[in-house]
Amino acid sequence: MFIKTYYSHLIDDRKPNESCFTKVIDDLNAEPSKTVFYDDNIDNIATAQSLGIHAVLVEKNKLRKDQLPNGRE
Repeated sequence: MFIKTYYSHLIDDRKPNESCFTKVIDDLNAEPSKTVFYDDNIDNIATAQSLGIHAVLVEKNKLRKDQLPNGRE
């Protein structure tokens, strides 16, 4: 389901810094409007949304199937 994972200590940046999100978007050559970000922290969601990323707030450790694109598991 994932193409690549990003760890703060490896990209030398942390959420909710805008630069953290842009590093990942740029590395993937992704379009923010076609990107979905899931997180349980409202500050991280707000930053992603400010960059045009579709962001979904999930209850900690409670991602639901209906929150995934096309109902994927």
